[in-house]
Amino acid sequence: GSQGLFGVTDGAKIGHFNLIAGTTGVSINGTDEYTGALIGHAQNTRIEDVTNTLDVKGTTNVGGLVGKAENSYFYNVINTGHITGHEKVGGLIGSMSGGTLGAGENTSDAVNISHNMGKVEGINDRTPTDKPEDYYSHHIGGLVGYASDAVIGNANGSVISNLTHVEGGYDVGGIVGRAQDTHLYNLSNEGDILANG
Repeated sequence: GSQGLFGVTDGAKIGHFNLIAGTTGVSINGTDEYTGALIGHAQNTRIEDVTNTLDVKGTTNVGGLVGKAENSYFYNVINTGHITGHEKVGGLIGSMSGGTLGAGENTSDAVNISHNMGKVEGINDRTPTDKPEDYYSHHIGGLVGYASDAVIGNANGSVISNLTHVEGGYDVGGIVGRAQDTHLYNLSNEGDILANG
């Protein structure tokens, strides 16, 4: 199943609000494959001007805003919550296939405040196995855990940044844990990165 304020979206437009943890420390604790504070699994969805302060915990495809995004569009999105999971874990998006992060409707838009300020932490499996690739957390990124056929950033726009600590087993990055056939523009990492696998 998919867990978040919205479990699954397809063809949706969502924006212009904040998810606030408050003094009670509201958090999202996913037990299945797709977990995000806003959306567990987003398809063909547009997300603009959303800030998340909730902590998010899951296993696979875990993001501060969206667990898994397919052909979806993100602009002016911010996370300050602590994000934890085992595989494909990102400060903003856990796993991204197609779509864009940071390019406005007009690709020459210069103002984009997207960034991550929440710690991103890959959690190793509790039970060691004969296969290190199964035991160690992987694809852990400050902005996106795993990206394929996507565009992250805007060649003509402002910088998108990760501003805090990123830690995991392997394929750990301040921007993206692992990227395949993905275009990266105007990105910055100012946090420490620790790969312990």
